[in-house]
Amino acid sequence: MAHLATKDVVHAPRKSANVAALDALQKDSNDTLMTIRTVWPFLLFPDTVIIDRSKITIIHKTFFATEQINTVALADILNVDATHGPFFGTIKLHTRFFAKKPLVIQFVTRREALRAKELIQGLCLCIQNNIDISAISKEDLLKKIEEIGAP
Repeated sequence: MAHLATKDVVHAPRKSANVAALDALQKDSNDTLMTIRTVWPFLLFPDTVIIDRSKITIIHKTFFATEQINTVALADILNVDATHGPFFGTIKLHTRFFAKKPLVIQFVTRREALRAKELIQGLCLCIQNNIDISAISKEDLLKKIEEIGAP
């Protein structure tokens, strides 16, 4: 019986640590840092890009009530490119899984394309350097990662 009691005590802290880690991950994935929608007249069904602390979600609408959703963890992003003209921009995400064909988001505003590149690049650098950003407030995080990701 003493052996069972010791075994239960050993697993109790481990379970609570896992629950705390899961809670932190849930909080990070619900904290949206930026949402981008493509410009309507150029795409009949506008796409949406959602950037949060741990992933990027791209919702590509193909028809009424029809969409394709791609979610990429920031740790899997190899590079992000932003090209822009005087009015519109394009974001290209090169990932481990779509290495030969990047995920492309076209017809976003020029300003949103440049800001998204800075945010994504800054978040990726934080992850690569094992920096825990979960405790930083959203406003402070946005300021810092934009500076980190700026050219």
